[in-house]
Amino acid sequence: MGRALRWTEAELSQVQAKRAPLETTKPNKYRNRKTAMDGLTFDSAKEARRYLELKNMQQAGIISNLKMQVPIECKVNGIKVCTWIADFTYSDQGGKPVYEDVKGFRTEVYRLKKKLVEANCGITIREF
Repeated sequence: MGRALRWTEAELSQVQAKRAPLETTKPNKYRNRKTAMDGLTFDSAKEARRYLELKNMQQAGIISNLKMQVPIECKVNGIKVCTWIADFTYSDQGGKPVYEDVKGFRTEVYRLKKKLVEANCGITIREF
């Protein structure tokens, strides 16, 4: 039989570091990937692409007053029911406000919030 292998503490640490599992994080519920662009972090690549489109439209003068993640409160009989967060808001060429939500998957909760906000706040939500 051969001689037993002896490692120094430093060697052992190196081996253990290589074998240690990578940090495991729970995948997003709908498999979207956070995407960074222009120093901003978006919930999905689709939302980041839409941001670039809107940014280019604003630079071309087609839209103005582009904002992101704008909370809209929905109240019924003066009681706050929910808050919907618009991914993007902006003004069109006529100065009319536009509210957009970028969705890959429309949950029942989202559908309900959308109906409530549209009915009570008098806005139309554009989906992408």
